[in-house]
Amino acid sequence: MSNLNVPTVELVSTLRAAPFNGNASSQDYNDSWTESLADLASVTGFLNDIIIPMLNGLSSTIQPTLTVVPNGLEGRFIFSDTTDTSQIFFDALDNQPNTIADSFRVINGIIQAVQTTIGNLNVEVTALQAALSSTSQNDIAQALQNFAADLESLTAQVAANTAAIAAISIAFLHGGVANDIQNLLDIRGGTGITVTNTPASGILTIASTLTLPSFETETVPNSTQTLLNLHGGTDIGIAEGSGTVTISYIGPTGGGGSTGPTGPTGPTGPTGPGSTAPGPTGPTGPTGPTATTGPFDVPVFAPGLGSNNQKLLRITIARNVTFPAGATGSYATASAPAAATATFSFHQNGATGAFAITTFPTSGDTGAFTQASDANFTPGDLLEVDGPATADTTLADVGITLWGTRTS
Repeated sequence: MSNLNVPTVELVSTLRAAPFNGNASSQDYNDSWTESLADLASVTGFLNDIIIPMLNGLSSTIQPTLTVVPNGLEGRFIFSDTTDTSQIFFDALDNQPNTIADSFRVINGIIQAVQTTIGNLNVEVTALQAALSSTSQNDIAQALQNFAADLESLTAQVAANTAAIAAISIAFLHGGVANDIQNLLDIRGGTGITVTNTPASGILTIASTLTLPSFETETVPNSTQTLLNLHGGTDIGIAEGSGTVTISYIGPTGGGGSTGPTGPTGPTGPTGPGSTAPGPTGPTGPTGPTATTGPFDVPVFAPGLGSNNQKLLRITIARNVTFPAGATGSYATASAPAAATATFSFHQNGATGAFAITTFPTSGDTGAFTQASDANFTPGDLLEVDGPATADTTLADVGITLWGTRTS
């Protein structure tokens, strides 16, 4: 900029008195220079604080060298926004902010492009209207209106049907107890059960395909009942296992046969001359039968806490003995309950598999027996009762009585 026209700047001077035909005092000199320095400081502050920031807001066309003669401060030379890098306020090609005039030019270009697009759309709409009119397709609008009316009617009908369905409640029961957690009852057949559905009638048929056992009494069919309830009686025991019912005599052990009474002594014969022989002896009474069957109980006791793989019993059987299936009449108890499940096993002749077991449940002091079939022992067979491989930590004073019958 070659000239700086500042017409409003005024110069102010101060007239100071001086001695007539004499030198000015040093104080006068000091005051004059002080005022000059203050004026220069004011001018410097004005230039730094006002003039230079204003010049920095002008475009590069007039700073630092003038390339376009400005006609006052106009939009060509003043930046619109130096902090915004969007299209309107920043020129990405020149990598500098847009002036106010440049921003207006960008906005005007956008407006013209939109107007051009609108004009093209108007032309296309006019052409489409003309095409519809020439092909008698103006009834499309009416068809759309009719479709909207039908859709509205269908929506209302669906809403009414939904409300009607919601008012219908179906209660499902399971064993007479309300089942409110589902709205679908899925019934399926299982082992020995078939489920048949007849959609036309809505009938659901549940039938059994199991073959019921037939009951007989003395080989005569017993068709008047479906349950044959057998009970033991005096000296008679009943045991069931694997579909076999065993009826055995459990009466008291028969003693040895009693000796029949001695027959009467015959009369003394007449004394003959020189005769001293007594009369004949009467016949001996019959001998009673010897009993061969009776109970055969095997008691087992392990005092205190057990040990790992403990053998509670190992004996040789001296008679023919049967321990019936189901271990009917056998018992197992303890003075202190088990901390975990503990199983005791019964073995014949050292067999790996047990013919019977008794199990004490967790926190239980009474054992439950499991025996699938009869265990028949003959004289000389070995009976062994073994404890758990890992002894229970609390089960104590285990007592077991294994019930059996002597058959000879």
